[in-house]
Amino acid sequence: MINKSEYKQAHLELYEIIKKFSLEDRKKIPKDFIEFLKANMDTNYSFKYDDTKSLNESIISTTIRKIFI
Repeated sequence: MINKSEYKQAHLELYEIIKKFSLEDRKKIPKDFIEFLKANMDTNYSFKYDDTKSLNESIISTTIRKIFI
């Protein structure tokens, strides 16, 4: 089971990943969803997405893998 803290970290990870999308792709994501991620992410958690690797190759949490991959 995923706890609240893990969800908050996953929100930040997803937000950081989305920031690497092209402007065209970012525009496809509802602003409400982006605001939801921002409002619910763990701002004390440190995560940097390496966009030189595929999402599967990147070091992302098991929580975000369970939710989005």
